[in-house]
Amino acid sequence: MPAPTALIKFTQDGNVGDGQALAGVPTLPVTIENSTSGPGSNIGSWRINLVYVPPGNPTVAIQLPLAENPNNDTPWASINPDPLPGCYRFQLLAYEGVNYGGDWEEDIRNFAVPDPVFGIKLPPYQMIPPKLPLPGTGLPNEKPDELNFGGQIYGWDGFGDEGLLLHFMRKVINGDFGGNPTATEFVDQDDSPVTLEFSKRYVVDNNGSTPANNIDLNLPAGTDADLGKPIWVKTAYTAAYSLGVRGGARLVCGGSDLIHLGALAGGPIGALILTQSEEGLVLRLSKSGSQYYWMFD
Repeated sequence: MPAPTALIKFTQDGNVGDGQALAGVPTLPVTIENSTSGPGSNIGSWRINLVYVPPGNPTVAIQLPLAENPNNDTPWASINPDPLPGCYRFQLLAYEGVNYGGDWEEDIRNFAVPDPVFGIKLPPYQMIPPKLPLPGTGLPNEKPDELNFGGQIYGWDGFGDEGLLLHFMRKVINGDFGGNPTATEFVDQDDSPVTLEFSKRYVVDNNGSTPANNIDLNLPAGTDADLGKPIWVKTAYTAAYSLGVRGGARLVCGGSDLIHLGALAGGPIGALILTQSEEGLVLRLSKSGSQYYWMFD
C-alpha cells in the first residue's frame, strides 16, 4: 500500500485553503485537516503539531502535538487565533500504519492573521522544523511553499499584492504607510458636513468659539488600495470634545458613517475624547475579512 499524501487544508468561516496557506481573522475557529482523508486515503494514524505562534501570543501556545490519533484515518484539529498579528505554523504527519508506523509523509503550512492596519502578513520562523523541499527539486516529500497564500508559488516574497514581502517593500518605497499629511484644511460649523479625504489633516476651529451644534465629518468609502492610509483630525479648542462613532465602537467604512464632533454629554456608545494636541487623532482604514473599519491611533 502506498504511503499517504499529507497536504494541509484550512477552513475558517467558509474560507478554504486546500493545500494553500490561508489568511483569516482572529477569534473565529480555524480547522486543520488533510486534503484527502477517510477510506482510501491510506492513513492509519496521524499527528498535527502547532510548531510556531506569533511571539507574545497571550492565548495560543506551541503545542506538540495539537492533536493526534494512533488509529484513525481523518486528521483534524482546531484553534481560535488570537488578535495578535502573525502566522500559526502547522505540521501534519500522516502515517500508513496504526500507532504511527509504516511509511509516512509530512506537510507544513501557515494560517495568518494579518496586521489590521496595513494588511501585512508577518512571517513565521521556518527552521523548527526546517522548510520542506519545493516541487521540482527531486528531493523526498516535495511540497508547495508553506506560505503560498492565494496559490502563488513564491512563498513570503509573493507577487506584490498579497500583503507579503514584495508588497511590503513597494509600500515602503512608495511611502504608502502614511507620513506627513498632503494638505491641511480648517473646518468650522459653517462647513458641516465635511467629506474627509485620505492623507489630509483637518483642524476643527469654529473661529475660536464653541460650536452650537455638532460638526459632522463624513468618512470616505475605501478600498484595499487605501488600507493603512491615515486621516488626521485635530481640534483647536482647549476643551475636550467627544468624538462619537455612529453604530457603536467599531466604525464601519461607508459614505453614510459620520464622526460627530461636539460637546456631547457623556458621548455616545464607543465615544472617544478628542483633545488639543500636536497630532490630534489619526484614523487608519483597516479590514477584517471582507469588512472595512477604522483604527484609531
